[in-house]
This record gives sequence, structure tokens and C-alpha cells, in this order.
Amino acid sequence: MGCLNKVCCCLGLNKVGLSLLLLMFSLLALITSLILTSMNFNRSRQQDWFWVGGVQSTSASFRVRIPTTEGTIRTFAISTNSDLTFADDRVLEETLKYNEADGDYGVKSVYASSLETDTAYYFGSLDDSNNVVWNVGSFRTPAPEGTRMSFKVATSGCSLTGADSPFFDDIHKNHDPFLFINAGDFHYEDIMSTNIEDRVAAFDRVMGSASLGRLYSSQAMSYIWDDHDWIGNNQDGSDLEAGEAAKLGYQLLFPHYELAALSNTTAAQNKSSQPVNVAPYQAFTIGTVRFIILDLRSESKNSNETFEGSIYSTQQEEWLRAELDNSNNYDFVVMVSSRPWTGPASRGDDKWSGFANDRRNLSKWIASTVGAGKQNLLVVSSDNHMVAYDDGSSTDFSNQDVNPAGFPLIHSGPLANVGSFKGVFSTRESFFTDGCHTVNGELNYQYSILDFQISETKGAEPCVEISSYRDGNTLILSKKLCGKIMRGGTDEEDTCTSLSFTTTSTGLLITSGVFISLFMVLSFWKLESRCEAIFLTLLDIVFYFVTAGFVAAGGFSF
Repeated sequence: MGCLNKVCCCLGLNKVGLSLLLLMFSLLALITSLILTSMNFNRSRQQDWFWVGGVQSTSASFRVRIPTTEGTIRTFAISTNSDLTFADDRVLEETLKYNEADGDYGVKSVYASSLETDTAYYFGSLDDSNNVVWNVGSFRTPAPEGTRMSFKVATSGCSLTGADSPFFDDIHKNHDPFLFINAGDFHYEDIMSTNIEDRVAAFDRVMGSASLGRLYSSQAMSYIWDDHDWIGNNQDGSDLEAGEAAKLGYQLLFPHYELAALSNTTAAQNKSSQPVNVAPYQAFTIGTVRFIILDLRSESKNSNETFEGSIYSTQQEEWLRAELDNSNNYDFVVMVSSRPWTGPASRGDDKWSGFANDRRNLSKWIASTVGAGKQNLLVVSSDNHMVAYDDGSSTDFSNQDVNPAGFPLIHSGPLANVGSFKGVFSTRESFFTDGCHTVNGELNYQYSILDFQISETKGAEPCVEISSYRDGNTLILSKKLCGKIMRGGTDEEDTCTSLSFTTTSTGLLITSGVFISLFMVLSFWKLESRCEAIFLTLLDIVFYFVTAGFVAAGGFSF
């Protein structure tokens, strides 16, 4: 061991000291990872925020969060002027005061009517000194329902809680969407408690991200949960108590369109600030495009070896069938599904593939309604942490060839999340004709724009151009669909695979491997004892993986 001892002595260390030195570098990597992660994720609660949803040609709904300090007062204003301090330009002004006895957790519901059609508005909160707090939000009212109009919709999902990135600003700056559809996993808090305050806190942390707050307040929003923002990973609707808290929390916190489950109530009841224990599936129209937002969590029962499962209630299924039956009334019908649609049937799966009977029955209904009519159905999904597209070849499960049931599907995400860890060291196969755009095991920032190009000229063929982006404005997928956009499925589903590492990460891994190999060769060449060489090599490898583990731990600490 003489030669090794000489090496250690030159460094003023024994073998324990050398190990401690390497451990220090590993801890330094952990600290660096923690610092970098804290710069990119927010965990503090922002108690001044707001957003708009349920936007129609002359009305809009808002949720306004104010600090939960007794007596706090905010003036909520809607204006045609981006400078909200000019009172003369305000079209609505409402004083909001926090009172614990109200039981609203500091989240106020505001409804604006008598707005002008096709008009840009700005909104926000002001303190008692007439200073704007947080951001100035914006939205635009559409033309009256049924009016042919062009507009853009941004869509994505799966965003780690409080993710903060300049890429989010690119969405509004480069595309100016009329609407942003978040298709699930708005946060990753996995809240299984019955305390609604926990859900308010989760939204506070999301909106505490400066860039996400700007994104979500820059246009009208539409949102439906998936598993992580419902109750927990792969959870169905079995936990009734936590599920009730989730439903009440959704209505308290998010300005939604009229809930179909409340269709028998009066308009005033539906627009009230009092949440009701119902599933939040809903539908709305912008121009000549119908949007159907499914709730595939709160009413679902997961399948298993002895039970085929059910993905929604009979009431929601009947409502959905009625919506699809009216597809001929629109240029396009967009159905938002938080669960991925494609893939072979497999009981226990968290996707539609785990509910094969429901998927088959819905596919048959699509064939007999939309497929027999305008063939104008487009489906948007998000959960797979990738951007992918299918032209309809892999989406037809109707087992018939009379009418096409294969619809184009755009899978858009993640807004800010890692690709699948399962695909890092093994092939991850997904069922789409194009795409699987993601990097497994690395943080991805991805979204899609649906550009509805609908001429005001009656009879002109409507089109929708789909463009998907990574890291702000790097185009990764582009498709244009016009007129009849559906087709019959193929006998076998198409597949695609995703990347395991970026070029940069691959280069770092190769460089690390070269250094470890070089160190091993030099150790066996220069050291007199093979035991010494083996010791140093193993020490190097152990601390390589320790350092990598510490970096990963720092990254997931937020």
C-alpha cells in the first residue's frame, strides 16, 4: 500500500481523509443542485393572485385570491386600459374583504356580465392605496357563439408544483392564445386530505411562480384535473371524502364554465360562489368550435383482474354522447381527455386501455355520430409527459368499418416535468403515428398551439394547424388538418419511442465514463498493488454515483 499512502500523504490525507474529501465534493454537488432547483421552483405561498375562465361573448368568471389577514381589502377591477389605476376606464369595480367567517379561504368569486364582444380587457387587484398588486391579467371576449372566427388555443399539462421558467413567457409573447387549456396535473401535491385549505395552499404555490402566474393570468383558462391534482398518483374516485374536498376545491379555486352536472339548476345557482359536490365535466363553444372537457377521475373505478372498471358515471357518459351527437353543429369538436387514449387493452392500466369496455363503447358511438357526420373530432391529452400525434390510425377501437372512428389526437406536455424514468435505460414504446417527443429522465418544457383558421366566409373549409414547441419556441411537431379530419383505424397500432438523453447529457455521461476508465487504467499501471488500484477505482465509482444521487436528490427536493 506504499504507493497509495504516498499519494494520500502528498494530499495530506489518509484513506479516510481522501474519502471525506470526495464526500465533500458530493455534498457540494448536492448544495449546488438545491440552489439551482430553488431558483427554478417556488414553494412559498402567494396570497394575491387571480385568473379568468368561463369566458363567453359578453361575460366572464374570475377567482380572486386575497391575503387571509382579517380585514384585508382589495379592489378588483376590469378595464379596457392596461393601467388599472385609471378609474374612468374600468367596466367593473368590486371591493373584496377577507372575513374568516365567510369560509371562502380568501378566494373570492367575481362574475362580470354586459361585456362587449370581441374586446380586449385587463383585470387585477389594487390595494387601499390604488397600487396594483401581483400582475395585470388580460383576456379577450369572443364573437357571439356560432360566429365563424379564427383564434388560437395553447394546451399542455403535467407541471411540477411552482415550476418557474422564462419559457412560459414565450407562450403568450409569441402566440397570444385566446385560451389556455391545462389538461391535468396542474400541480403534484397528491393531496389525499379532506382539508380544502391544503388545496388552496397548492394553488398558492403554483401561482407563486412568477412566470406561471403571468402565463395563467394572460388569457382565459380552461382546466381539468388528472391524478396528481385530483387526489394522488393513479387514484380513482373511490375515496369519497377526499374526492368531495377536491370537487369543492376545484369550484372554489377555478373560474370554470357551467358544469354539466348542474345543468338542472338555474344559471344564478351555477354562477354562485357556493361549491357543490359534483364532477366538474363541462362543455363550451368559442365561435364555431365546441370544447368538451371530460372528468375521468372523480367518477372512475379502476379495473383489476376481476372487474373491467368504469372511467365515468352513466350520467357523464350520457352527457358526452349527447354532445357528440350534436357534432354537425360545429366546424370542429375538441374533446379534452386527461387520460391517454391509445394502447392495447390491459386491466389495471391508468389509461383508457385499463377501461377497454368504456373505450370500445365510446369509439362505437363516435363512429355512429361524428364518423357518420362531419368527421370533425380532435382529441387533446397530456398525461404521458411527451408531445405526440396520431392521425387516427391508432385511435379507432370501434371494431367496425362502416364509419370512421379514428380521430386525430395531439398529446401535449409536459409543461414542466421530466420524461419517464422507465425509458432512461430501456425502450419506452408509445402508440402514436408521430412524435414521442420527450427526453426521459430530464426536465422538459413543452406545449402545443391549436390555430383554428376559420374564414368568416360561409362555406369556406375550416382548418386547424397544430404546432408543438419545446423550450419556448423550438418547433418539434407541425400538422395541418382541414375539413373532414377522421379516418378508419389500422389493424395494428403505430408505435414510437422517446429519447433517453439529450446530446449534452450523452456527452457528459461519455466524458464521465472516459475519466473513470482512464483513472482505472492509471491506477492499475502506476500503483504497485492491485488491491490499491481496485480500492481507488471502486472509491471513484462509488462517489461518482453518490454525487449523481445527491444531484438528483437536490432536484427532487422541491
